[in-house]
Amino acid sequence: MDIIKLRRKVKIQKFRALFDLGKQREKDIYIALLKLAEENNGIITPELIIEKFFKGRPRELGIRIIQNCKIDGLFDEEGNISEEGREALIDNKVFLNENGAYEFWVTFDPLLPQIILDIKPISVYKKENEAVLKVIEEVPKWIKYLENKKVELLNKNKDVVKVNHFLPHIEKLRNNLNVSIHFSIAPQDHSDESKLVVTGDLRKNFSEIQQYSFEEVWSSLLGRESSSWDQKKSVLLCKFDEVKETNSRINFSIDKTFPSPVILELEKFDDVTVKNIPVKPVNEKEANKWANWILEQEIKDYIDEDSYLELCNNIAMKPQLLDFEISFISQRELAKKFIKRESNGQLKFLEKYWFLQTPLDLKIKI
Repeated sequence: MDIIKLRRKVKIQKFRALFDLGKQREKDIYIALLKLAEENNGIITPELIIEKFFKGRPRELGIRIIQNCKIDGLFDEEGNISEEGREALIDNKVFLNENGAYEFWVTFDPLLPQIILDIKPISVYKKENEAVLKVIEEVPKWIKYLENKKVELLNKNKDVVKVNHFLPHIEKLRNNLNVSIHFSIAPQDHSDESKLVVTGDLRKNFSEIQQYSFEEVWSSLLGRESSSWDQKKSVLLCKFDEVKETNSRINFSIDKTFPSPVILELEKFDDVTVKNIPVKPVNEKEANKWANWILEQEIKDYIDEDSYLELCNNIAMKPQLLDFEISFISQRELAKKFIKRESNGQLKFLEKYWFLQTPLDLKIKI
């Protein structure tokens, strides 16, 4: 069975607001100060800085450096390494603060691990000419909740940011980003792995994705038909007439399209087609109908009685039919099925009639 490939357009909201933003950057001097403090039981002092980096310089220089570090949240008021400072030591990068006017794009897509998708600075003096859908006097709680959350943006630079503080009064704008999400879920026996990819105006391949098993996604996709799925044997139980394509009937494999499926709590997706779904008869009656239809397809040349019986046995031994007691039509009766009466009343003997009947009449092995 092939991978289930789900796709949909991401619903995005766009806003414009004033806020304080921290952008993660490499800053060797800050990392050096944090490592110095770490060696000193997590505490930084002006004397320590002067002794290590600026011998002979006044103590006030060390004080100013520490003040700058405190502004960027790396140390608390007592000079202890802050939680943010310890994260900086792990990442080997620090968040440098800036503030201004920004446009930002958010989504509540349940597949994405983040709400903020992108942030772009704009001039407070020259706003872009686009219609404001709504002016919000007070920042909504769900937007305030985004403060101090570290997030990697989906823009070209893959900036890692923290929104430190939203100022009141934000504007809701018309979204101008076209973004799609692709979620591929692979069966356990498949060589490929499950993937989550964002494409369009923003792009990202997520290395860590929410874990949904193939079985639960497939069951949700099947919906009411999930009762027809034999999980132990990984096969869909079908009636013979439900399988329309000749190759599908012969190979016991179908392709199935699901229009606008709603899967688990992941909401609606575009139409999806799952290929190479293994199928087998739902019961013995359908298995016999299926087996005898395959028998008809296999008559391609003259066949004697022994070869006919061998052919029947080979069909009955197909894995999809092994659970059933198969009864085949006799060679003579099958031959009669290839006699057709034409519109003028005359009988027409099809080629397969002669393949089956001639060896019986001649009683010879072909």
